[in-house]
Amino acid sequence: FFSYNPFWLVFLMAAKQTHWVLTTAPAWIPDEEVTSCDCCKADFSFFKRKHHCRNCGHVICSSCSERRIRLPQYGITTPERVCNSCFPSNGKVAPPSFP
Repeated sequence: FFSYNPFWLVFLMAAKQTHWVLTTAPAWIPDEEVTSCDCCKADFSFFKRKHHCRNCGHVICSSCSERRIRLPQYGITTPERVCNSCFPSNGKVAPPSFP
């Protein structure tokens, strides 16, 4: 049905261009493997807690993850925590940029 119907082909092409096609969110890095923030390199402690960026999965501190955005490419429609590296400065979510 999909391969012979030109409407579906056009719809799928438009969906891919507008990020309607869902992708899988990156796996979170386990808390146990991290002792410092991936952004600012500050050591974690009882007062400096660990948080995960919902876009790249890296462990970051609250100072480096104060912003929240929707991530429709992962099916997330409510604003979620993202790191400063993933926060969009141009209106589009940046791809994960950590090594």
